[in-house]
Amino acid sequence: FAWFSVAVERRVSPDAMNYISVARNAVAGEGLVQSAPGFNQPTFWGEDFTPEAPVKTRSTHNVGYSLLVAGAARVTGLEASDSAFALSAVAYGLAIVSGFVFARRLWNAEAGLLAAGTLAVLLRREFLYARTEAISIGLLLALLALLAGPTTLRRTGIAGLVTGVVLLVRGEAMAVVALMGVVACLMATEDRVRRLLMYGAGVILPLPGAFVGDGHVYPPQLTSQSARFTEASVGQLASSFGQATAAIFAVLALFAVLAWRRSRRDGAPLWRPDGRTGMVLAAVWIGGYSAFLFAARMIILTDEFETRLLRPLVAVVALCCAGLFWRLLAPQWRSLVAVTAFTASMLVNIGYNATLAATGYDRGTAARVAESARRSWMAANSRPDDFVIGQQVQELPYFLTSSPAVASFSDAPYYPYLTREKVDALFRARCGTHRSLYLLLRLPEPGETVEDEVVRSGPFIAPLVYGNPAVDYRLVADLADGRIYRYTGCPRG
Repeated sequence: FAWFSVAVERRVSPDAMNYISVARNAVAGEGLVQSAPGFNQPTFWGEDFTPEAPVKTRSTHNVGYSLLVAGAARVTGLEASDSAFALSAVAYGLAIVSGFVFARRLWNAEAGLLAAGTLAVLLRREFLYARTEAISIGLLLALLALLAGPTTLRRTGIAGLVTGVVLLVRGEAMAVVALMGVVACLMATEDRVRRLLMYGAGVILPLPGAFVGDGHVYPPQLTSQSARFTEASVGQLASSFGQATAAIFAVLALFAVLAWRRSRRDGAPLWRPDGRTGMVLAAVWIGGYSAFLFAARMIILTDEFETRLLRPLVAVVALCCAGLFWRLLAPQWRSLVAVTAFTASMLVNIGYNATLAATGYDRGTAARVAESARRSWMAANSRPDDFVIGQQVQELPYFLTSSPAVASFSDAPYYPYLTREKVDALFRARCGTHRSLYLLLRLPEPGETVEDEVVRSGPFIAPLVYGNPAVDYRLVADLADGRIYRYTGCPRG
């Protein structure tokens, strides 16, 4: 899996490109700065640009993931992007092993094999990506495994450390993650205060990492034009959440009811008596994370209840379902089913990787550059002393080893409209320090009109998107996936 992820597949999201860029800069000793100012930083475009405007800005994202990638790159000698994909593979292994340990503590090793095999297939796609969700899910399952059964003070401290790293990597659901540890400490039969202190100390230890480095911070203003978001009532959000999660909770409820009925018939408990804490923690996560998703959607009104956001919920539900399914099986079949299911899950993954590799499938860096006309043009025609303003242009410093300096912007409603005055001001601030100045724009969406584009990107950018040059903006490349303009308004001499 690690080989396939690092050498062949290399799936990366736009956010991850920025995280990895930050890690590269950290390894180079530049601090936790991103090479694409403006990416996820709408407030960057509120600046009055001068020649002293920063070429790189302090990272807006949670810096924990970039710190992990940079640390792994330093230790292993891998390039930062390779380090990121390798970390996702390590997190995949951590998730599978943690699933086994959690289920073994609540039931036994046979249930553990069922849980591990289920997670191996269910989460495979998520862990092929170099992104924070993979790391946070792996650490979440490790936390459940640490706290599921009887714990020592040392294990409680380690659980606190894991919690702190989760918060540093992806802190949105921090209250729920921290609550799990507090509940586990309070459910202990002795040393509750000492456990809480050990857990709290572990949580606090990694958090100073968020303040490493310096540089001007541009707060992420996700709803800079929030009036353009459709207001949703609580009832509408509840309906949307119900549709997104109905199958997840239906499967959990089905297995729970059937296992409970089986327990009533055979007189055996649903899970081991010393595994009660683990099941309570799973319930805390399932309920707490669901409430968090609903509340976040109600407040921010941007992200839908999509698969990526539901994965942490699905992972824990799958753990519980695997154990309850084992409880449903007749005792004489449990070992055979568990071993067969786990073996099959491993063979499915290996077969999938081998099939793609044999067909010449390649999503490596060179292939990803070649598949995009705009990236290929920039690779062939730009130099490190050039400067590019573009939509989601963080891809250039990620893919190109000799990337030009860049500044990024996004469409409304996430960003305010980019005016000519702002674009001109930043280009003029770069006139004396950069050779060529480019504006890189994507093509219109299929079926989109000029009016639609004006709503999306504003009255200055929209005509340029459609290939209509403006004064001081000369079209130099009309490509299959974008248009590139050269800025010619720098003062002569």
